[in-house]
Amino acid sequence: MEEEGSFAFMFACNGRGYEMHRKPHVESTLFRKYFPKTLLVGSFTGGEFFHEHVPGNESIAPDKATRLEYAFTTVFMLVSCKQTREVRPDNT
Repeated sequence: MEEEGSFAFMFACNGRGYEMHRKPHVESTLFRKYFPKTLLVGSFTGGEFFHEHVPGNESIAPDKATRLEYAFTTVFMLVSCKQTREVRPDNT
């Protein structure tokens, strides 16, 4: 992924951070290792924030579907914007 024109959001469960790792900035440091030039904005959240039912197997009712196991997660959302310039043969 080209980093120019990209940015990212980070949402971490409030159970993570210093209390979990015993050192600060673990998630953002790992992100920075792989994306050193990408702007990162984020926050700790008040717990998990996604549905327990993954769409795709609509033959199973959501209340009967296998539950996802999750706890203390961090989610990164990367956004990459690439501006293209149309080149015309007549240079206009």
